[in-house]
Amino acid sequence: MLIEQDVTNEYINSATPKIGRVLYENGYNYGCHNEEVKIAEWLYNNFGGNIILLSENNKPYGKKYSELKTLKSENSVDSAIRKAISQIYDNPGGIILDFGKNKVNIKKVESEIKNRIDSNCRFKVDIIIIINQNLEKVLRYK
Repeated sequence: MLIEQDVTNEYINSATPKIGRVLYENGYNYGCHNEEVKIAEWLYNNFGGNIILLSENNKPYGKKYSELKTLKSENSVDSAIRKAISQIYDNPGGIILDFGKNKVNIKKVESEIKNRIDSNCRFKVDIIIIINQNLEKVLRYK
């Protein structure tokens, strides 16, 4: 079983907003991935760093993968986490849950995350929770 840590302050304290770059792999389809582009810009503006948006099914060896899931409610957290775990399994990095402007119960979100991680995840992962374009929490499971 993985141990949960709230690492929100660690992320905030180590942030270097707008330092780095957002890069797009050749052939990246902006039109089909509006949400990814928006979140990449949000991450850059809030945390900085080099962010590379990859074309579909093109994952270079050695990179840590992060998976974005846009959600409308707490009820979709379980399936989103399950799918994200399978997508980043080969080289895990993080999972970003973006709830947009939807109102959600953060305690229920955390409970759903913990249940799915406990039953299905065997590697270290950071989960960033964004609500209304604000960082709500970052949970680390290791």
